[in-house]
Amino acid sequence: MSLSMTLHYWLLTPETWLILGAILIAIEFFDGSLIFFLPFGSAALINSSILFAQNKVWIGGILSGWGHTLISLALCGCAISILLRTIIKRRPSSMKQKDINRY
Repeated sequence: MSLSMTLHYWLLTPETWLILGAILIAIEFFDGSLIFFLPFGSAALINSSILFAQNKVWIGGILSGWGHTLISLALCGCAISILLRTIIKRRPSSMKQKDINRY
C-alpha cells in the first residue's frame, strides 16, 4: 500500500482525530501553556466531528482529501489559539493572580 493511500485512510477516519484530540488535550493538563496542545487538540476534535458528520451523510464533502484535513487542523488550531490569547488578555485585573514576589 502506498504512503498516499495510507495517509488517505488514517487521516479521513474520525476515530483517528478523536484519539489525537484526546491525547493533545490530556497533554495540555500537564503543560498548561494554552498555546499549542489545547488549540490543536480542540481542532482535532472539530475535524473528528466534521468527518463523522460527513460519513453519516449529514453534510457534504467538506474534507474530501487528507490534505484538506491537515489544512483544516492548521486553520482551526491557529484560530482557537488566537481566540484563547484574546480571552486571556481581556481578563479583568481582579481575576489575575497577584504576584507573590511583590511586597
